[in-house]
Amino acid sequence: MVKVYRAIALLFFLILASPAFADANTPLETTIFGSSDFWQKFSVALIGVLLGFVGNYLLARRKESREPQKQLAYQQDVSQALGSRDAKLPDKLKILYDNKEAESLYLISIYLENSGNTVIKNQFVRFALPQDAKILDSYFDPIPQQEIGAKPDSSFTEIDNERRYFITHLESRQSLSFRLIASAKSTPSVQIYPFNEAGDVQLIAREIKVASDKRDNVVEFIRLFVFFTIVPPIVHLIPIALIANSASAAFRLVFVLLMLPHVTGFSRAVSEAILAVSSQKTVTSAVQRVAAEKIDVLEIKTESKG
Repeated sequence: MVKVYRAIALLFFLILASPAFADANTPLETTIFGSSDFWQKFSVALIGVLLGFVGNYLLARRKESREPQKQLAYQQDVSQALGSRDAKLPDKLKILYDNKEAESLYLISIYLENSGNTVIKNQFVRFALPQDAKILDSYFDPIPQQEIGAKPDSSFTEIDNERRYFITHLESRQSLSFRLIASAKSTPSVQIYPFNEAGDVQLIAREIKVASDKRDNVVEFIRLFVFFTIVPPIVHLIPIALIANSASAAFRLVFVLLMLPHVTGFSRAVSEAILAVSSQKTVTSAVQRVAAEKIDVLEIKTESKG
C-alpha cells in the first residue's frame, strides 16, 4: 500500500514538473496557478490519488476476505436429563440407561460448524469430560450428510469419559450436531480438542465468532462512512465545477454501495447497544427503588421502638 501511495505522489509531482509548467515565455503565475491546464492536471492527479487510495483499500479487503481460513466454531449445552438419586435411598433407587447405572443423567449437545472460508478435510475432534463422569452413549442428531463422512474414530481407544470423531470433508458453513449422554454427580464440563495433520485449524466459541463478526461489521461501516464524509470535500478542492461535482457524486455513490451490505448489521448492533443501556438503567433504578423502600421500612421500625 505504501508503494502505491509513493507512486501516485511521484506521478503528481512529475505532472507539475512537466514542460507545460516550465514554459519560459509565459509568466510564472500564468504557467502554474493561473492556467486552466494546471487545474486540469491537478484534477487528474488528485482524482488519481483518491482512486488509488480507494482501489487499494478495496483490493486489500478483498484479499483479506479471500485468504484461506480454516476455523471451527462450536457451541455446547449441558442439561440435566434426569435428577440424581436421593442420598437417603441409595439401595432402593437406581437410574439406569441402557442397563448402565448412572449417578445422574445429563444430555450434552455440541454444535460444530466450519465458520471459515475454505474446506476442512480429515479433521479429528475429541470430547473430554471430567474424570468422575462417564459417557453412556454418543450419536449424531441429526444424522449428517454422507458426503461429510463423519463417524466415530475407530482407531481411538475408547475410555469412559472421552469420545473422538473423524470428519472427512466439511465445507464452509456446513455443520454437525453431536449428542452425549453422560453420568455424573454434578453438571459436567466439556473440553473439545481438535486435531488435523494439515494444521492451521482454529477452534473458537460460536458466541465469540458472532461477536467478532458484529464488531468487524460495525468497524467497516464506520470506516466507509468516514470515507463518505471526507473524500467528497477533498474532491471539491478542484476549482472546475463540472469535474468536482461529477467526481464527488461518483465517490459518494461508490461509498454508499459499499456501505449497503453493512447497514443491517450496524443497525442491529446499535439497537442492541441502546437496549442494553436501557435495560441496565431499568435494573439500576429498580435496585435503587427497592433499597429506598427497605430504608423507609427500617426507619419506620426504628421510630416505633422509640
